[in-house]
Formats: sequence, structure tokens, C-alpha cells
Amino acid sequence: MTSPSVPVPVEPVPGEPVRDKIVTAAEAVRLIRDGDAVVVGGFLGSCFPEELVLALQRRFLDGATPRDLAVVFTVAGGDAKGRGLDSLARPGLVRRAIGAHWAAAPALQKLAVAGEIEAYNLPLGSMCQLFRDIAAQHGTLDPREVKVPGALVDCVVVAPPEHHWQTMGTPYMPAYSGEIRVPMQSAPPLALTERKVIARRAAMELRPNSVVNLGVGLPEGVANVANEEHVLEYLTLTAERQRAPQVRPGSRPAVVQRAVRRCPRPAGAVRDRTVRVPAHRRGTRAHRDRPRGGP
Repeated sequence: MTSPSVPVPVEPVPGEPVRDKIVTAAEAVRLIRDGDAVVVGGFLGSCFPEELVLALQRRFLDGATPRDLAVVFTVAGGDAKGRGLDSLARPGLVRRAIGAHWAAAPALQKLAVAGEIEAYNLPLGSMCQLFRDIAAQHGTLDPREVKVPGALVDCVVVAPPEHHWQTMGTPYMPAYSGEIRVPMQSAPPLALTERKVIARRAAMELRPNSVVNLGVGLPEGVANVANEEHVLEYLTLTAERQRAPQVRPGSRPAVVQRAVRRCPRPAGAVRDRTVRVPAHRRGTRAHRDRPRGGP
């Protein structure tokens, strides 16, 4: 027989203030100093920390601080219309931006093209593995086993509903988190544009029992076309983020995912990137970043 668990009271140390880690967004961004590197999460329109980014923008506009930040991201979050990472596209606030996918942050792109900030566009996989290696102390631990102890969390911000949407176009949809399944018949057909023509041509290459990986952008339409032609049940579609025919216009995640897996770490990723090149050939384009075993 198991006895019910009883909460253990936590007594504060006499004479010491009780520290509450739940703070406002304004209080949280005060931890950011001039010249800091700030990693911003999210993926296009999904899971973007909008409350924190807006608080950081307000702090800079009110007091011209912090300055000269390095903003680091995998895929820039936003709607390409001003929301998201573009909230930080202010001269003086950002000095350097490092990311893999910039499409949803056109204002940040303009600063980069104009030479007002340093800009680096790195492969998405390399950025993800970089974050994993940082968390795992450069590969000494399995990144999938790394947890964040509470002692290492400076603060927690509870965002208000208006700044805590699942995506830039959807406050909350339980299908995105796998709580319900949406009938595929509810997915609207794609409009007949040049993008759909390309997607239909690509879909002609699909074969029964194929396992197909879909990237970001035009490949997304392949899933919609396969659904319109009623052949999805004969295919297995995979993606680095949840993608399938989209039920609502402007929605990004999948709504009929059958399985969500952690991304495995490729053997030798990040750490084993060095290629020895003869001295007389160093610096030539043909030998830069050549993978091991390549021609």
C-alpha cells in the first residue's frame, strides 16, 4: 500500500528574503547587459517568446540600453510583417545577428544588407548542433540527457495570453500539440498558383510506400497536393519540424502527426569537422568545409 505524498514545507532562511523566480518580462530583460549574446527561440511563427522580446524593445526605446547585442537564432520567429524578431531590428540595440533562416525578419535583413549590423547566415543543422554541444559541454555528455537544474534558471516569465500564442496566426489549437486529431478532409486545397504547379510536379515523383522528407517553403505544398489526391495513406512524410497539410491558412505546424521524435545526433557532428588539406591547396574554394570521405 502506497501512502499519499505529502508536500514538504520549505522554510526560508531567517533574515534572508524569499526569492521568487517568477518575474515580469520587464524585470527579466534587465538581466541583459550591453554586448551580451541573446539566443531567441521559436521557429517562424511557432513558439516565439513575444512578451520577452517586446519588453527588451521597450527597455531600449525608453533608455537606449542594452546596446550592441549579439542576437542568435536558428529560424527567425515572426510573421514577416513586423512581429517577432523584427521587434529587435533597431540600430544600436543589435550589433551582430547570427542565424540560419532569416525570411521572417525582413527588417533585420535590411539592417544586415545596409551594413548597419554584422550578419552571419549559418546552416540550420549546424546551429542546432551548436546549441546542443554548448548544453553538453562540447560533447562530453549525451545532449538528449541534459536537463536544466532549477538553480541555473535565473527567472521565469508568465506571458499574458495576447503575447503567448502557439503561432503568429493561432492563439491555441489543440491539434498542434497532438491533443486531438483533425480530419484531413478539413484541409483546404491550395490555390492554383505557380507554387502549386511546382508542388504538383514534385508530387508526381512520389511512389507508394515512400518515406519522404519535406523541407521549408515549396516542399510544404507537396503534402497538400498528396492530400488532395488522396495518396497520403500510402506515404510516410517526415520533417525537421512538424509539417503536414495545413488545416488553417497561415498555420505552420502539422495537425495530423503520427509520431514526434527527438532529432538524433549525427555521428561526429560539430566536433569532427576538420579536414586536413595539403598546404599548397589551403584556402581554395574546392577544399573548404569538405566532408570526410567526399571526392
